[in-house]
Amino acid sequence: MRIRKQLVILVLAVLAPVALLAALASVGLWDIQRDAYRQRIQERVSALRLALDTELEAVLRELRTLSESPVLDAPVPSEDMTATFQRMLRNNPSWGSIGLAAADGAVRYRLDRRTALAGWKPEPQPLAELVKTGTPYISNLVNVGGGVHVTYVAVPVVRASGPDILFIGIEDTVWLDFFRRYPIHERATLTLNDRNAIIIARTLDNERWAGQRSTSAFWDRTVGRTEGSFANVGVDGQRFYSAFSRSRVSSWVVGTGVPQRDVEAALSRPTMAIVLGVLAAAGFASIAALVLGGRIIGALSALANAVESVTSGQASLPQAKLPIDEAETVRLALVASHEQLAAREASLNEALGLEAKSRAAAERASQAKDDLLAMLGHELRNPLSAIKTAVTIVEMPNATPEMATRAREVVKRQIGHLTTIIDELLDVARLTSGKTQLKSEPLDLAEVARHVLDAFNSAGRCSQLQVETRLAAARVYGDETRLEQVVSNLLDNACKYTPSGGRIALSVAIEDATAVLMVADSGSGISRDLLPHIFELFSQGSRTLDRSQGGLGLGLTVVRRLVELHGGTVEAASEGADRGASFIVRLPLLQAQPRAQSLEAMPPELPPLDVVVVEDNADNREVVVDLLRTHGHRVVSVDDGVRGVEAILGGRYDVALVDIGLPGCDGYEVARRVRAAPGGGAVLLVALTGYGRDEDRTRATAAGFDAFLVKPFDIARFERALGESTRNGAVAFSPRAPRAAGG
Repeated sequence: MRIRKQLVILVLAVLAPVALLAALASVGLWDIQRDAYRQRIQERVSALRLALDTELEAVLRELRTLSESPVLDAPVPSEDMTATFQRMLRNNPSWGSIGLAAADGAVRYRLDRRTALAGWKPEPQPLAELVKTGTPYISNLVNVGGGVHVTYVAVPVVRASGPDILFIGIEDTVWLDFFRRYPIHERATLTLNDRNAIIIARTLDNERWAGQRSTSAFWDRTVGRTEGSFANVGVDGQRFYSAFSRSRVSSWVVGTGVPQRDVEAALSRPTMAIVLGVLAAAGFASIAALVLGGRIIGALSALANAVESVTSGQASLPQAKLPIDEAETVRLALVASHEQLAAREASLNEALGLEAKSRAAAERASQAKDDLLAMLGHELRNPLSAIKTAVTIVEMPNATPEMATRAREVVKRQIGHLTTIIDELLDVARLTSGKTQLKSEPLDLAEVARHVLDAFNSAGRCSQLQVETRLAAARVYGDETRLEQVVSNLLDNACKYTPSGGRIALSVAIEDATAVLMVADSGSGISRDLLPHIFELFSQGSRTLDRSQGGLGLGLTVVRRLVELHGGTVEAASEGADRGASFIVRLPLLQAQPRAQSLEAMPPELPPLDVVVVEDNADNREVVVDLLRTHGHRVVSVDDGVRGVEAILGGRYDVALVDIGLPGCDGYEVARRVRAAPGGGAVLLVALTGYGRDEDRTRATAAGFDAFLVKPFDIARFERALGESTRNGAVAFSPRAPRAAGG
């Protein structure tokens, strides 16, 4: 077989598996890109559904507030009621109607923004159920007629003469405008369905489809599910990649669809590129094989002639240079073979040198790999090594007190770091779920700002910036920790977006009986498009590929929610990109009033107490017992809930420190049994748990606990909790004769 044919076969043999792998990769890439696209659309729909729920919850809050107004108590519509309804319509442009109805659906009084809305009224059956259960009601779509559709929200109003219902109507066009404020994709169609699959609003041809029923191909896939994504046929016959999310407030379904042809057109481009690349490579390789085959054949023929000349004893050899380097090397070797043996030895030595260089290069590559693995291991083991070494030092019998102190500080810093991370994550979860409770007290906003700035300066976070301060005393009523968080987030934001050498201004002033905090910078500014949405969840400006500023876009959302919890407002201003930005927080100024005596910051001095520790984890139990004993307390410990109840009720203890997650019966049950027993109210019950949510604290208080501590156990917080309980009258401690300590 000629060499050209063999080269062509070789090329085809190499390209065949490559083509197969390319085909499999194309299919896999298609599936991956399609799944990623559907996931991306699903996430955006879920975010839009969350915005819808937030909007509905805001409406419900406002209606509940209005339902408690005394103006609704009048047996007949009054001027105050009319004025109140008019004001509510002015303040809420999205409301088309507002009214008051009886339990049977008869409308007592109503106001409509336009006459076309006067033809609808609430349905009697859901209103009767609302009066019976007291649960607010969000309706399905109501067809008013004349192309007008509304949804309505109703809440109960309890009156002496009998229950009434306060309701508002919202036109479908309001929800359409709401969708248009949150575009998901330039080709996406957004649809809002009520609980009966009726379309409330649709961003594509809304006038035609509002009030129509969604296709069963779409709706059947949503029944019994909260969210999902799939391919289906839309109401207008198009095939869509669809995603939906069900509202947790109204059970409406937010759906979107992107035309399948648009998605697959975008996904097909990488596949087509791979196919064309493989075909082009095959063609180029075949042509190259033919050309190279000709050159190799010519070189081999010349070498054959040279060998024939040498064997035949001819004095002259072919002198024409061969086009193939290897063939030319053979030709030159044949020419020089009968002239110089030294030349062959030099060639051999050169080959050995090349081999040594290759071996050295391979050894260097292996060493580089080992160095990389060693450095990676070092970086991973570094923090673990610090903790392990510190523990080893503490356990050494010959360790000096100074060495043990330093070791304990190392462990304390590492544990404190982990605790801070967990607390921050839980804090964000509580804020976003609306379960944050403030611990408010009178304080000076200027002092709060000064403390935060001092912390930033101590950490060197403002060392490359010029910071100007104007801090005038301004007393407010708030949670010091949360207000420090507000200032810290705003100041951190300014530091991140201000280049080295830039300026930051931090000021506190009083304006119109309001405390005003302002953080301004000369940094990258805020674009006009982003400014209206800067306080929304996950809002961020443009980022470079290295993401040097970092963050998830949560900081300013947290600021707004915390300020609103304090009854204040926050606003942002910027003249555009690279023009700096300023954030202004306004809080109600504290009115002059007698100041309550504040609690002492340091733990109170307590007499030695009789303490029983109920903890199932042996390590936790032993270290807590030892720590309490080093502080002079007399301690007994048990390891399950049933024995804990027996121990608490069987002795005269001042304090019982009870873990929540216990075998036998949990800590809540321990507290309930102790409080229900005779004399069970004399002992102070302290909960110790790894659960730190607000609902956990509420549940502990309801079970009978006097104080609530979150692990890890801290003796200062424990004694401070005991001091606060004595001041609150939960229990009074008095010295007792020492008892034998148990374990």
